Amino acid sequence: MKQAEAREKNKDKQNDAKEERLTIGPAIDIQAGEPKLYFSRRYALAQRTTNAESLPDGGFLSHTYWAWFAKQKGLRVNEATVRVTIFPIHRGTVVIQNMRITNLSCKPTRYTGTAVIPPAFGDSGGEALPTAVAFDLTEPSPRPWKNQGWDPDEDAYKLSGNAFAKAIYLDGGEDFDARAFDLSFFTKNKDCEFGVEVNVTTRPPGGASQ
Repeated sequence: MKQAEAREKNKDKQNDAKEERLTIGPAIDIQAGEPKLYFSRRYALAQRTTNAESLPDGGFLSHTYWAWFAKQKGLRVNEATVRVTIFPIHRGTVVIQNMRITNLSCKPTRYTGTAVIPPAFGDSGGEALPTAVAFDLTEPSPRPWKNQGWDPDEDAYKLSGNAFAKAIYLDGGEDFDARAFDLSFFTKNKDCEFGVEVNVTTRPPGGASQ
């Protein structure tokens, strides 16, 4: 009898915690990782070298290659991309309105050794591409640009327009939507540290915006 009562109390606690998660607390969850796309990444080494044979075997997309660069404290230069996936939590609709750079701090790069430029690759072709957003950290107030991809004629990425000119709507709750973003950051000849803030509002079922 007591065991049954304990199970019921535990079940009630779990249901209460689930309901609390769906109604109060953070409106979204964010997970970050590497893009599952193949593209050229430019790296710098702190030491100056012209010995191409020192690079590991296995190709520029191999785990050996990335592990070697990490051991050599290789640093991405000019640009870096991270994929973030936003999951709405609250019941109703979550509206992603904007992203902005926070706590930006840049200084002249300490890497003046060797630049390694792998050959360009196409995308993996295995999944639909996420929303591509780019920040030029050399701007006085970096804004979220639409990243329209690599322009071989200009040898640069093509940035055009506000990536959040139209708000993005996601349905939350138990059966939620999700949206992936590839966020690219361009620094040119600076070393930069910063954060990214996501501005969202929620619309409960039958309720007003919060």
